[in-house]
Amino acid sequence: MLNVSNHIMRIVIILVFIIFISYSCSSDRSQNTNAIASSDVDTFPIDFIKQNSIERRMHYNMDSVHLNKLVLIDSVFFKKCFANRKLDNSDFTIVFDPFSRYYFFDFKEFETKILFSIIHNDEVGYDNLYHFVFDNKNRKIIQSDFISSNGGDGGQSNLDILDFNQSGDLLKLTSVFIEDIDFDKGYTRHYDSTVSNIEFGLDNTKIIKVDSVTRVDTIWSRK
Repeated sequence: MLNVSNHIMRIVIILVFIIFISYSCSSDRSQNTNAIASSDVDTFPIDFIKQNSIERRMHYNMDSVHLNKLVLIDSVFFKKCFANRKLDNSDFTIVFDPFSRYYFFDFKEFETKILFSIIHNDEVGYDNLYHFVFDNKNRKIIQSDFISSNGGDGGQSNLDILDFNQSGDLLKLTSVFIEDIDFDKGYTRHYDSTVSNIEFGLDNTKIIKVDSVTRVDTIWSRK
C-alpha cells in the first residue's frame, strides 16, 4: 500500500512540474510576441509604403490619375502613421476624416532619403497630395508638406500638373484655378495660373513661385 502511495505521489509531482514548465514557456512566448508588436509600432513602416506605392514618374496630370488603380490606405494604418501630423509648409494638421479615402501614391528612393506621397480623396470633390521626406539614417519622417489639390466644386475647379526632374527630387508644379461667377446676362470666368519650383531636401522643402498669370473672360448668355 505504501508503494502505491509513493507511486501516486511521484506522478503528482511530475504532473505539477510539467504544468509549471508549460506555463513558463507560454509566458516567454507571450513576452516575445509583445516585444515584436511593440517594435513594429516604434518602427515607421517605410518598406510597406514603398511596396504599395508606384515608383515616381517624371510627369503627372493629376486629373488623369485613376484612384482605383492605387492601393487604399487602411484607416488603422493611416491613423498610426499620418493622422495628427503637422504640415511644415502650412498651419494645417493632417486629421483622419471617416468620409474620405486615402491612397498610397508614389515614391523615390535615394541613399540618404526616401521621398513618398499619399492622396487624400475628400468628400467635397478634391484630391489632395501630401508629400513626405523620410530620413534613411534616423529612420523617421522629417518633412511633411501639402503640395497639390486637384478637383472642383460649386463653380470652382483646380488642375495641377506635376513635372519632376529625372532624379525625382525637384518638382515643377503648374496649378490652374478656375472660378465662374454668374451675373444677370452671363458669367465671368477667372483664371489664375501659377508655376512653382519645389525642391525636396533633407533639411527642408524649398518652394519658389516663378510665374503667375491671371485672366478674366466674360461669357454672355444667348437670350
